[in-house]
Amino acid sequence: QMKLSMEEFRNLAARYGDLYQSSFDADSETLRNVELQQQSCLLISHAIEALILDPESASFQEYGSSGVAHAASEYERRMMSVFGRVLEEVEALNRKYAPVSYMHTACLCSAVIALLKVPLSFQRYFFQKLQSTSIKLALSPRNPAEPIVVQNNQQLALKIEGVVQHGSKPGLFRKIQSICLNVSSTLQSKPGQEYKIPIDNLTNEMEQIVEPHNDYFSTQFLLNFIVVGTHSITVESSVRDLNGIIWKTGPKTTLLIKSLEDPYSQQIRLQQQQGQQLSQQPQQLQPQPRTAYSRY
Repeated sequence: QMKLSMEEFRNLAARYGDLYQSSFDADSETLRNVELQQQSCLLISHAIEALILDPESASFQEYGSSGVAHAASEYERRMMSVFGRVLEEVEALNRKYAPVSYMHTACLCSAVIALLKVPLSFQRYFFQKLQSTSIKLALSPRNPAEPIVVQNNQQLALKIEGVVQHGSKPGLFRKIQSICLNVSSTLQSKPGQEYKIPIDNLTNEMEQIVEPHNDYFSTQFLLNFIVVGTHSITVESSVRDLNGIIWKTGPKTTLLIKSLEDPYSQQIRLQQQQGQQLSQQPQQLQPQPRTAYSRY
């Protein structure tokens, strides 16, 4: 049960990390508060591991406090103070007593209560959005009604065009340096016959970085669909700011590709199948030799 709780706190911390990476338009104080919430989840998961699950291999160096003196807000100062106090209590208890006793569970409870006593801080810009940035993508070829048909011996040229849209105050907190485009494909369904194709050719995984000019960008991907069947293409965009930080702003869009066997390969395959069937027929229909003793 405690292991499940530890995993839940780690998953929650990962979701806070995703929220941080998707908040390109947020101010620095709001981002710092999200980061503190993520650290509090990691702190509780670490306390569970250090006190109950695996005390011997628990490490306290990576959870060291960066110092309350450098806190930019009262909320950060109080949170960093709680972090340091909880770490000291967990480390001291971990060294003195073997798990698991009432002191270990009491330490966990006090750590959670100490974090809950610090009220959540919502800065002014948490409610008032001053910077607004969005990306619009246009893919070609694209047919929303049905999959795009290609032959498995040909490449598909996927063209991606995009426009960066801004609000009334573009670049107030951070500016876009380049756009990262990731294209991946997965095989959804295939026909009955099996193809001996290397694993590397079953999927496409490509990435390109383009710099927008006057908020417009364009690029092209060449994709292979050697395996006959229906493929799903996912196109996802993210932005890189002037400091080189990647922000997962989206959007993410998908389209379907139907890969068909080229006529020449299909004809050769059918001829080989017919030849195999004809070669097996004489062996099956060949009568057994009769002898003078066969009737007895």
